[in-house]
Amino acid sequence: MDAIQMHNHRGKEIRLDITGKRGGEGTVYKFSQDSKECAKIYHSNRVTQELHEKVWAMVHNPPDDPTLAAMSHRSIAWPKAVLYWDEQLTQFAGFSMPLLDTDLFQESYKYYGSADRIERFGGAFTWAHLFTVAFNITSAVAALHHKGHRIGDLREANIFISPDALATLIDCDSFQVKDSVTDKQYYCRVGTGEYMAPELIGVDFKEQDIDREYSDRFALGILIFKLLMNGYHPFASRGPLVESAASTVEKISMGYFAFEGIIKNLEPPADAPPYHALIPPELQELFHRCFVDGHGDERARPPPEEWFDALQAGVRGIRKLQRK
Repeated sequence: MDAIQMHNHRGKEIRLDITGKRGGEGTVYKFSQDSKECAKIYHSNRVTQELHEKVWAMVHNPPDDPTLAAMSHRSIAWPKAVLYWDEQLTQFAGFSMPLLDTDLFQESYKYYGSADRIERFGGAFTWAHLFTVAFNITSAVAALHHKGHRIGDLREANIFISPDALATLIDCDSFQVKDSVTDKQYYCRVGTGEYMAPELIGVDFKEQDIDREYSDRFALGILIFKLLMNGYHPFASRGPLVESAASTVEKISMGYFAFEGIIKNLEPPADAPPYHALIPPELQELFHRCFVDGHGDERARPPPEEWFDALQAGVRGIRKLQRK
């Protein structure tokens, strides 16, 4: 079947063409008459009443996309309309969303290493671009939090970046979503170990309803750190203190932040970039609050607004240096 007919929640008939992209939850189609939109149609065994309600809540409580008005770019691939198989709108099928150009936008981890950036862009993707990417990701997280949503499984695989430093968050239907009418929360049921806040390590998200605001703050700190430190995780370390920790998750659980260089018998990886030479003091303070103070006190972790103030100042400082 190369094309299907759908109806959105406003009653409009929509023709969808197959793309060949199929995942565990559904199939992605492109709009026949709109090159800027696509649709996710769930496999029938994935459709539930709760999923229908969640997508409806997303469509009716969208975040204010921080780059849409100024740059005509959607930094959050948020559902735009609920889709149904039938004209009576009784058979829930999925949702429409902005189409992401994956020839232009690539997974964020492909921008981590300086050698990879030079190979792909020469010298065109600069240090200022990395700060701008981090700022754009942070702005998107702030916009989501402002509407009461959380990402939950915030990680590099769900963030795509363009060569001009724009960022887009995808897989939004896995996020924690707030219904703006009923205040009901639809919780995120997944998590990724190396981005997991210490208090959530070992938690079964399928069984427990957990607000992920403060774990988002922790994961955001990790993403910013990896962008600015050539892909190194903030809890990457070596030395007698962490000899028993075989994995990143175990090191997060132990809570030793090696890059400040003040913990005895603990050092960052030998080939890691020089932390104090690269990271401005304002960001060093935020990383300390996120990974040291915030390891035992989730409320100590900086909110997105503090990150983007510091990142914006960092971009201005870099550009001043470049003009000299």
